[in-house]
Amino acid sequence: MNRKFDFKTSAVSIGLCLTLLLSANTMSFPAYGAEFEESEDASAVSSTSEWLYEEVEEEDFPEINVFTGETAVTDTAEDVSSEASGDDGYIEHSLPVDEFMKPEEEVPEAIEGEIEVPTAAQMRARASRPTLLKNDAEYFYYYTKLSKEEKKIYNGLYQIYLYPDSTEKGAPIYVSAHPASQEFQDQFTNARFALLYDHPEFYFAYQHVSFDGVWYYYSNVREKDDMYRVQFQIKEPYKHAQKEFSAFNKAVNKFMNSLDLSQSDANIALQIHDKLLQTCSYNYDALNKGPTYARTAYSALVTHDPVCSGYSFAFTYLMQQAGLKAIVVSGDAGSDKNDASGHMWNMVKIGGMWYEIDVTWDDFEPEKDGWYSYQAGASLANDAAAMAKTTHYLFMVPTSYLNNFKYANNFKYTLYNGSWFVPMGNSVHIRDSADEIPVIASKAPKSYGKYYMQGTNCQKNFVVDDLVEDGQVFDDSNTRYLTNADLKKLKKNRYYNADKLCRLARAEMYARRGFNYSNKWYKNFYSGYKWYKPKYDEAADAKAKFNKYEKYNYKLILEFEKENDYAWKP
Repeated sequence: MNRKFDFKTSAVSIGLCLTLLLSANTMSFPAYGAEFEESEDASAVSSTSEWLYEEVEEEDFPEINVFTGETAVTDTAEDVSSEASGDDGYIEHSLPVDEFMKPEEEVPEAIEGEIEVPTAAQMRARASRPTLLKNDAEYFYYYTKLSKEEKKIYNGLYQIYLYPDSTEKGAPIYVSAHPASQEFQDQFTNARFALLYDHPEFYFAYQHVSFDGVWYYYSNVREKDDMYRVQFQIKEPYKHAQKEFSAFNKAVNKFMNSLDLSQSDANIALQIHDKLLQTCSYNYDALNKGPTYARTAYSALVTHDPVCSGYSFAFTYLMQQAGLKAIVVSGDAGSDKNDASGHMWNMVKIGGMWYEIDVTWDDFEPEKDGWYSYQAGASLANDAAAMAKTTHYLFMVPTSYLNNFKYANNFKYTLYNGSWFVPMGNSVHIRDSADEIPVIASKAPKSYGKYYMQGTNCQKNFVVDDLVEDGQVFDDSNTRYLTNADLKKLKKNRYYNADKLCRLARAEMYARRGFNYSNKWYKNFYSGYKWYKPKYDEAADAKAKFNKYEKYNYKLILEFEKENDYAWKP
């Protein structure tokens, strides 16, 4: 059974009017209940909510520069008398200068945007006064994926988002693209998404019902280093700032104090994942509305009623406060490629490797969701082992698994009367596939070929021989002779083709002996494992180190591949 929900926003361009709304993520649930013997299938639920800001007549404003809100206007020097122009170089149109921009105002020190990876301390050092908005992360992933010009915009927006209750203009930035051009608009979109993906504490700026957005001012003539000067400003003071930020910080502190941060990084991620499942309940009502708290970290941590983006932003923020690396990922998801619609989930970096996590789809509530009879849901809900498996099936998995999940019999749940069902159906996660998803979202990393099981008790119910452990198909192929029975087991693997596993089984012998793979796929696959220590650039040098077991096993695998007509060449 699949529950699919869509809601979309639009980027509207009317002449030089740049009205940008942050594209709303859409939400899909996995196809739960792929099999349910002796029970009727529940019908799919679909709901769509769309909204657009009211269009502005072009003739009302000769030039309009507006982001996510109403209008602030500028005009060219030729069209406005010198009396209407401020000393700071900005040009005002239609509103009195002393009411909108004071000419005697001193221009703050410029933000250069030169820091490659700003730490939280460095970012806050640029702030003009204390703020309740905090983030202890020392690394912001999406910032590192921006161009130099986009980083300037990111930093400029960061300054004003720290104080959403103030309309004080931020420090100027200097950009090469004209601020009314499509090039600047695209840079702004990427920078803004990157900022909000990196900083879930700026929840009010992401699909929020009460935040009116940002406008910006720019000089129409080139200034410093032949560039245009731009300043951002919060459109209207955010009235709920102090009360909400205090509640948000209190909820975060309570959440973090409940964790045991002395455990391994993987178990800290597990604790955050599980506590979000315990405290949150998916907000179906929010899917029929426009901008709402439910799409923010605030909903997950304070009101406990998020949709997928709320789960994802909260997970990222909590991981950041624990000193770990996590990011939000956006794209489409559903039971198959045709059914998929917009969705958000997470990735974490543990032990040098990235892993995919979907907290929303793991939040399985059989009784509340009502997809099965009460007896079925109640039975599953009271079976701790079955629930542990069901509510962690998308916890720290590789991208290939998440992209093409196939349910298996080890997920089958048998009821008291002998009937059975599988709590989750086949599903796909396709990142960055929707037209509304910005370019920056395509910069998310991928997770290669491994399931993280060590230290995560929740996954002890998975079939171990289905998995590639620690990047190796046979981690003992250098200490014993493999048999044909060992190789035949590869045909039963749920996640990899046997021919691919055979190739990996041979490749890992070279990797174990220190072959420095130039092939990008192998290099990415093995470089995340501590046992891989490359030192030989020639394959022959690594093969010369094979012991008797490896020589025998390598030949055995080749013969097995030949017998089965596998495509991989030696």
